[in-house]
Amino acid sequence: MTDNTPKYQPIPIPLESPRDLDGKPVSELTMRPPTTSDVVVAQSKADNPIQKDVLLYANLTDTSENFIQSLAFYDFKQVEKAFDAFMCPVSKHVDRRALFLPKPLADTASEN
Repeated sequence: MTDNTPKYQPIPIPLESPRDLDGKPVSELTMRPPTTSDVVVAQSKADNPIQKDVLLYANLTDTSENFIQSLAFYDFKQVEKAFDAFMCPVSKHVDRRALFLPKPLADTASEN
């Protein structure tokens, strides 16, 4: 039996300004759905709210605190938006996640 119930899915986050991570260029991050434990751990290690977010985003994207801090602010805000997509019901998450996915070529051609 297959479960067709919608679920929270990882979100791809393209970076406008790629950065190096472990000597390799990174042009896209993938954020996995957070757990309560992820939030508790980040909160317990952080001295302030922005540091909590940086620690949490680093964990959810399998990067580092330094990497997240090195992001262009626009890219950091995109990471923040991806996290926010997990803070709504699954049905809305699916819609918000779709905003991060590439549009089909037919859709982009009709915009021009």
